[in-house]
Amino acid sequence: MDTQVVTNVCYLVIACAAVFVAVWQVITTREHNRCSVKPHLSFERCTSNQSKIVLSNEGTGPAFIKDVRIYLDSKLIENFDYTSWRKIVAQLKLNAPDVMGLGFDPDGVIGQDRSRTVLSIRTINNTTDEIMQQFHRINIEIDYTSVYGDRFQVTLNSDLKKNSPKS
Repeated sequence: MDTQVVTNVCYLVIACAAVFVAVWQVITTREHNRCSVKPHLSFERCTSNQSKIVLSNEGTGPAFIKDVRIYLDSKLIENFDYTSWRKIVAQLKLNAPDVMGLGFDPDGVIGQDRSRTVLSIRTINNTTDEIMQQFHRINIEIDYTSVYGDRFQVTLNSDLKKNSPKS
């Protein structure tokens, strides 16, 4: 082989390596960008004089709400809106004169580091255990997506607190 052929082969190897590095960089940058705006919704039950179910976005990007399902005693509440909370609380065995509930917009957004009180009730003469026992009868499932359309689901129920990718 003469030197020109060897030089051309070296140029070809270097060019292929440069293309490989560029493609690899694009792939890792896209993966980083997806992770940098990944939402993470979670529920928390708080009890005191004002008992609440709070939904928080603890992720690094906004959560786009796609579907919300509310259950009481494993029965789906049809045509749910914010007024449905009064009907649900009426079925709970609590002395709750004040009820405030959040209606869910199917195309709503919960921003990064934001929280929304889903249900807030003020009870009279109920212990924390009684309130929690009744709150455990409520189950909420929320399907949501990231900016990139990655799908997730968060569930509040008596046994499980999960936030998992949805297939």
